[in-house]
Amino acid sequence: MLDEEDPELVAWQPGEAPPPSDEATHHRPDAGAQELFEHYRRLRLANVAVLRGLDAASWQRTGRHPEWGPVTVLSQASYFARHQAAHQAQLAAAVEGRVPGEPRPVGA
Repeated sequence: MLDEEDPELVAWQPGEAPPPSDEATHHRPDAGAQELFEHYRRLRLANVAVLRGLDAASWQRTGRHPEWGPVTVLSQASYFARHQAAHQAQLAAAVEGRVPGEPRPVGA
């Protein structure tokens, strides 16, 4: 959306082969937890660096999502931030040995 004028965006589901243009952003299937975390961290830092450099007009650039229709850079960045927070909650629950959404044990 930052490089093209109103591009057609590609929906991707985990488990599917990544779009060819995204090969570099995907990890090895046999990667361990530490490697996955470092991969995630590198990608997120790169994304934050790009977003920090945007001017007001860039946040309003559009693309066309196959499920959601027209979207902006701002709406997509907001969606991914919420999505990331949900996964962080899942990870925190897993570390605590519980299912996400279950209450924490008393005294925890």
